[in-house]
Order: sequence, then structure tokens, then C-alpha cells
Amino acid sequence: MAEKTVTNIGMRVLLDGIEEIMGTNGLRTILKYRNVDYLLEKRPEHDFQKNYTEDEYEKIISGIYDIIGIEGSKGLIRLTGRQIARYVIKTGMFDQTKEIEGDERIIKILEIYSMATGRGKCWQNGDTIIFDYPECPGCKDKTTTKPMCVAIDGYFREFLDWAGFKDKKLTEVKCKAMGDDTCMWEIRD
Repeated sequence: MAEKTVTNIGMRVLLDGIEEIMGTNGLRTILKYRNVDYLLEKRPEHDFQKNYTEDEYEKIISGIYDIIGIEGSKGLIRLTGRQIARYVIKTGMFDQTKEIEGDERIIKILEIYSMATGRGKCWQNGDTIIFDYPECPGCKDKTTTKPMCVAIDGYFREFLDWAGFKDKKLTEVKCKAMGDDTCMWEIRD
């Protein structure tokens, strides 16, 4: 049996975000296509218990790409990522960062994200904040010539905007779908 490493809140905001952007029927189609439609019956709680596997989480993300196609789904998935981030922000998860200023606030937000999802790590290298995500679920078993992990772009862009960093540039500089060993983002002025 696979280890359960995905938190309830991580799975819940994924489902809620997809439903908000694609509708209940869109969510149902993706879940049925990937044989995880049992997630419709009993939605996860908003807590940090780890009751889901990486495989379950990855099936949902890759289901969107499989049904719509990589290029055709990027805008939709980016919007879904932003909506998921809005749900996360509404939970108050990042409220503890309000008193922190500058890049330290961004790093703290990304550290909280890593704790909630059980994935990724963040550090600063000079003026650049780096988020390394070797466990990225967005591009598993996919091949492309350009970075494709736009759900994460959506999450992080929304987090940055909420925290008052609308001018920060966010760039995916590595992607496993391009043959890299990890997915990686840089955040800079």
C-alpha cells in the first residue's frame, strides 16, 4: 500500500478549485476518467492529516492535461491554481506572515505551502528566491519542450499578489517534463 503523504487540506483545495473553475461536471469528469471519483462522495476535511497518496493527487492533475491536452489546458490550469490559492488564503493559513516584511515573507509563505503539501523546499540565493519541487505532480509522465507546471504558477502568483508582491517576477526555470531532474521556480524583482 502506498504511503499517505498528501494532507486533507491539500486535496480539498485542489478539488474545490477545480470545481470552481470547471464546474461540478468538469470535476466529476476528471475524477471518473482517472478512477478517483470516490473523492466526490466524501470531501476531505480542512486539516493537516495525511489521508491521500501522491498517486491520487497526481491522477487528478494529470487528468486535466490528458483530457484537454497540455497546450490547451494551460490557461485553465493556471486559473485553477489561482483559485486554489484563494481557498488556501481564505483559510487564514498565511495570516501569521502579515507582520513579516520583504523576501522573508515570501519565503515563509512558501515554507507553509511546503508544510501543507508535504512537497518542495525554498531558499534564497542573493536577490533570487528559489522554490525546488522535485515531487511536482503537474508534469508526471509528461514530455514537453517548455515548462508546463502552470498550476504552481497560479498558486504562487496568487500568493505573491495577496502578500503585496505583484511586481515580483515568477519563472519556472526547470521542469521534469523537459528532462530536468526537478521542477524549479525563481522569484525576483
